[in-house]
Amino acid sequence: MKKSISIIIITITAMVAQTLFVSSAHAGRSRGDDVLKGVIIGTGAAIIGAAIVSEISHSRDYNHDRNNHHKWDRDRKHRDHNHHKPCDGYWKIEKIWIPPVYDKRWNPGHYNKRGRWVKGQYDMVIVRGGHWEERKIWISRR
Repeated sequence: MKKSISIIIITITAMVAQTLFVSSAHAGRSRGDDVLKGVIIGTGAAIIGAAIVSEISHSRDYNHDRNNHHKWDRDRKHRDHNHHKPCDGYWKIEKIWIPPVYDKRWNPGHYNKRGRWVKGQYDMVIVRGGHWEERKIWISRR
């Protein structure tokens, strides 16, 4: 919101300066050229000065991240008072083979390529092939 307002103010200032201090179409230097240069330099100095002042007065304790979540940063001198104990263990990623899944399907009797009769039987058909899967496993140090 602040940024859009400052951009609007700068745009309006530039438009007013352009309409007031445009030089005429005659040859030679005019007083309007010097005034326009002064206005442009003054506007640039005001923008740079505002950026410097806002950086100096910026509070470093309070951070905004991209999703407007707020997070307080603590100084290093206050970290000694934090009595949180570290975890007694660690995560390990382990690869596990997941075997394929088969299904029994009836294959009815039929003649093969040589003309011989083949009895009906159950055949194993793969429904889902085997694959490797990575899982996180907690390893305790105790």
